[in-house]
Amino acid sequence: MKDVNKLNNMMRKLIKIERITKKYKNYAVKDMEINGRDSQFLICINHDEGMTQEKLAERLCIDKSAVTRRMTSLTEKGYVERKKNPDDKRSIQLFLTEKSKKIMPEIRAVGINWNNYLLSDLTDEEQKLLDEFLEKVKLRAEKWQELNESDIKTK
Repeated sequence: MKDVNKLNNMMRKLIKIERITKKYKNYAVKDMEINGRDSQFLICINHDEGMTQEKLAERLCIDKSAVTRRMTSLTEKGYVERKKNPDDKRSIQLFLTEKSKKIMPEIRAVGINWNNYLLSDLTDEEQKLLDEFLEKVKLRAEKWQELNESDIKTK
């Protein structure tokens, strides 16, 4: 029973960190006419311009329809350009516009500043250990996802 409580406590902490991070990002980008979630999409596209909407959904672990809605919004605001994939007419490739490229340094700074703030009380060694532990937990979660992918997609 104690192990279950430890796990629940750990999960609650991770969820709380994620929720506060969302609030911080929304606050930090409020003057850019985007929200924190939008910034996450733009950063991901910036790392791999021309990626498909499907690949973006996989990378962010979200539903394809949520990506489509967000891309429609970002396209209407002038931050993303969507083009048919010349290699596969059924898929859509994503590109940043000049408007979004102009704010990318500010968006990156938001993430860097937040990470620095969160980790400021940790030594370099503690930061390294935290990263290693989180990587192990992430890999375990991805393993579960991989093993259950067909069940997840059909529901």
